[in-house]
Amino acid sequence: MKTIRIKLITTAIIMSLYAVLSSSKRENMLNTGLFYVNPDGTMGDAVINGDCYGVGPICYQEFDLDTELPTGNFIIRGSRQP
Repeated sequence: MKTIRIKLITTAIIMSLYAVLSSSKRENMLNTGLFYVNPDGTMGDAVINGDCYGVGPICYQEFDLDTELPTGNFIIRGSRQP
């Protein structure tokens, strides 16, 4: 009886941890987007085709939509081609 209780408690803890961690990942994915970077480093227009080539400064990167600040993820360097 004691081992069944321990197994149930352990399972409940694991399931609740999984629910918390998976929802935070999903929430993070919905609150970010790829945007071109303006010359002053602020968020520009949304990226549609990803038309940056060569080397150079940051062309576009991922921004947090709530704060409009860069996340530091998915940074693409180069020159934007029309």
